[in-house]
Amino acid sequence: MYQNSFDRLQGEDRNRVLTQVTPALDGMAFDTQTARVMALPLPFYPGLRLLEISATQTTAPARRFVIEGKSLVVPLNYTNEPIYALNDSYPISLTKRNVEDYARFFLAFVRGPQGRFLLVDNVDDIPWKEEPPPQARKAIAKLIRPLTLLKQNNKGHFALEACLVFINGLFQCQIDISPSGHVRIYDETLLLEDMPVLDDTFGQ
Repeated sequence: MYQNSFDRLQGEDRNRVLTQVTPALDGMAFDTQTARVMALPLPFYPGLRLLEISATQTTAPARRFVIEGKSLVVPLNYTNEPIYALNDSYPISLTKRNVEDYARFFLAFVRGPQGRFLLVDNVDDIPWKEEPPPQARKAIAKLIRPLTLLKQNNKGHFALEACLVFINGLFQCQIDISPSGHVRIYDETLLLEDMPVLDDTFGQ
């Protein structure tokens, strides 16, 4: 999950957002009386915010994530396509201060063909099916390095280091993020395999 703090929209602001975004949601409609709309400004997209729209008073709870701005709605579908299309059409602004936020956002809302990339900063971020014994937990904690910006090169690319859970393995990797927001994960090193973890990908 993208962990930054969302604010809940109320009243006219919520109703306006629902009216604006509903046509882009492939026929999915949310009741303006009961739908919950949470909003988070995105510093790397000036003027845009991330919306979490959810309906909990239904037999099949629904949730969608959307990037929204004045006259702009971009539904997220857990591929890189809507994000890269937005980057090509909207002035993305990546800096040393917000590139880690962008990396967290991208990894939270893009899945690979075989599953999600779960960014972990510490052992508590791992969705265990069953908790490891204390000694094993302590050993795993020592393997994990939190997301860190290493440098920005003379072409504007950002180099970051991170630990990811992919399928049931814990990996250390390097992440390259271009000035236009393209993300490349490389130099993956397997730290731990066959971990008893939940596949807690997002519902759509």
